Amino acid sequence: MADGGHADEAIDNYRAVLSGEPSNVTALNNLGNLLRLRRSFEDAEGLLRTAHGLAPGRADVKTNLGLVLHDRGQFEAALPFLERAVNLAPGNVDFRRNLAMALRQLGRFDDAITACRDALAQSPEDAATHYALALLLLPAGQFAEGWRHFDYHWAQFQADPGLRPLRGPRWRGQPIPKGNLLIRSEQGPGDEILFSTCLPDAGDRLQGGQIILEVNPRLVALMQRTFPAVQVIPRLPPEADGKYPKFAAELPASLLPALFRQSFEDFRKSDMPVYRADPALQADWRRRIDDLGPGRKIGIAWRGGGYGASQAKRTAALQRFLPILRTPGCIFVNLQYGHRAEEIADLQAATGIRVHDWPDLDPLVELEGQIAQISCLDLVLQVSNTSAHIAAALGVETWILQSHSPYWPWFLDRADVPWYSNARQFRMQRPGEWDSIIDRAAAALPAWVVQHNGGSA
Repeated sequence: MADGGHADEAIDNYRAVLSGEPSNVTALNNLGNLLRLRRSFEDAEGLLRTAHGLAPGRADVKTNLGLVLHDRGQFEAALPFLERAVNLAPGNVDFRRNLAMALRQLGRFDDAITACRDALAQSPEDAATHYALALLLLPAGQFAEGWRHFDYHWAQFQADPGLRPLRGPRWRGQPIPKGNLLIRSEQGPGDEILFSTCLPDAGDRLQGGQIILEVNPRLVALMQRTFPAVQVIPRLPPEADGKYPKFAAELPASLLPALFRQSFEDFRKSDMPVYRADPALQADWRRRIDDLGPGRKIGIAWRGGGYGASQAKRTAALQRFLPILRTPGCIFVNLQYGHRAEEIADLQAATGIRVHDWPDLDPLVELEGQIAQISCLDLVLQVSNTSAHIAAALGVETWILQSHSPYWPWFLDRADVPWYSNARQFRMQRPGEWDSIIDRAAAALPAWVVQHNGGSA
């Protein structure tokens, strides 16, 4: 696959070909797929639909068209193209895995598992398919098999040129009589908070050394406050091998749960670490929040995921939150990252409802202010993204509006969240069922207000 400057060159070359041969199916297909990878989904779909019209029997065109529809969150529309691609090329492992992805988004877990197992029967060491199968087994609590397949995920991440490969002995949970344990960072801040709940378990296996925890730079202060016995360092670039403190063994943070969360009984909420905001920032944000006046202060966020299918299934327009935002006795605070001032202003102009926002806070640049702000709220009610993990870890009551096919740590068919003692999930029964879960949360909110006001509205 082309990437970086090579991708730019390939895109230019395919466009040059199409300027002279607009019906060149291979150029249309390859350019469409490159633009999909660049997240130019609308342009990619147009090119791939043209290619499909010219060559409806090509499996590679069908799968690429299915993938761009999948990435746009159009899972039902994607499915026939991905199914037909498998029928046309039954020996292609990638096509079977792509089909499994779409089936998963539609909640058809059994069919998706079958597609992954069929792919592994053809290519037993395909790391991407093992990882895809893990993401199907773990949400259902099938830990024993799920962790075995999840173990392949590091091969996926090590393909990222921005990550340093494992160089030292890999830790497998055994006691470490001498030396330090390096816990590596390779995922986003929300995941890092989630996986860090296993650090006390890992610390119990050390006999003299300490844990060195590598994290996203925005999380260094939070993790150091939470785990004062741990040496916390910012994520280092691949070329920084010599800058690591000495260690006896290392492990990616995402593999900690495979060692210490083998069943739901292992999620001992009473043992959860106590995460704390910076006291000085917390005091500043307490003043800001109190200045909003009387009423329960509730943080909201309505967009989740990075891009593509992950974002599409976790994102709702702010205006869809109106049943929640109209609840008496509540003051709402924006927790949504990114530039949302226009959306917030449009809501206020159309409805008179204000969502309070502070432009000087940008969690994409630094998280300490966001952490302090969240710690001062009475409730966080939002879609699944990093601020949900922050709120739950800080001990703030958290209500999560959950997609039909959530990221694996939220599990399936649970209203609670095993990782956090104070989180609750409102779960979709069908893909895109935002109105239903928003209405259920809105119906529950007045009683919550009364309860937290000591029995009065």
